[in-house]
Amino acid sequence: MGLRGRKELLDQVRTKTAQAAGISVPDLAEPRRLSWSQVLVAAGTLIGGWALILTLINAAHSIDTITSAAWGWVVATALLCAGSYLGTAYADLGSVPGSLAYGRAVGLEVASTFTALAGGNAAVVATDVRFLQQQGYNTAAAVTSGALISAASFIVKGVLFLIAIPLAWRSFHFGNSLHQGSHSKILWLVLAVVCVIGAVIAVVLAVPRWHRRVSQKLRPRFAAVWDDFKQLASQPSKIVQLFGGQVAAQIVVALALGAALHSFGAHLSLAALLIAITTAGVLASASPAGGGMGVAEAGLILALTAGGIMKNDATAAVFIQGLFSAYLPPVAGWFTLMWMRKREYL
Repeated sequence: MGLRGRKELLDQVRTKTAQAAGISVPDLAEPRRLSWSQVLVAAGTLIGGWALILTLINAAHSIDTITSAAWGWVVATALLCAGSYLGTAYADLGSVPGSLAYGRAVGLEVASTFTALAGGNAAVVATDVRFLQQQGYNTAAAVTSGALISAASFIVKGVLFLIAIPLAWRSFHFGNSLHQGSHSKILWLVLAVVCVIGAVIAVVLAVPRWHRRVSQKLRPRFAAVWDDFKQLASQPSKIVQLFGGQVAAQIVVALALGAALHSFGAHLSLAALLIAITTAGVLASASPAGGGMGVAEAGLILALTAGGIMKNDATAAVFIQGLFSAYLPPVAGWFTLMWMRKREYL
């Protein structure tokens, strides 16, 4: 008799004995093994948590710098961070073929700050799909809407980065920054993860059987997104909303970082800010941690110090911007989520 058979026999004996004694026996939970995805998320959370703790420790060491901030610029940072949600919400309007209430889209973006913290990207996607379903769209349109927004965001960030490179790249010196500070260990680890992921992708593409299997799964999704994009392309206003909202959001985020730097008497050009934000975003997206927690802050500090900003000023500025773009928004996001559920928008 195998292990499973002996377990079932013992369960039956235990149940009969308990029933004879008049005792109600609850069902035992089946043991579950950790999946590779769970292990990866756990490892990513440790990486991101470590980076976030280092950022907060460095900010605490720079407390004198933070208290000396020009508070008018701090207010400007808060307003600009809030304004980024207006841009992403405007892009939401362009991701669906029909109409969408702009105020509700803004509420969705604010609520997503909490769902992203609580459940990661999967929770954000589920919330977006539920929202669009409540607005009268079918599941296919809701899912492809998210794919269109992601594609538009990727294209806009790439184009802005390419435009910024010839304007400001010479002012960055990443070689020196990577060998300084405690954040360098985190960033080297993330770069190692990128190399591993790249190697895995190369192996998958090199093995014909795996390549065919991946193509069979991805081709229908790309086809659906392309069909929806062609439908939106027949409505120029939708293209303007989709890409214009993403451009506005990205520029406002860069200006918010610039305002945070100004609050400590430092400054970088808009092109340099875009390079710094894109660099940090690439590192954060490469991290297994949900949302690149902590790694984005470490990447920003790296990029700003490589751009000539003093480390204390860079750390304090990143902390100020993060306060209004990452740490406080989930609080407002929870209240917004509850309000939208009460109104049956979600």
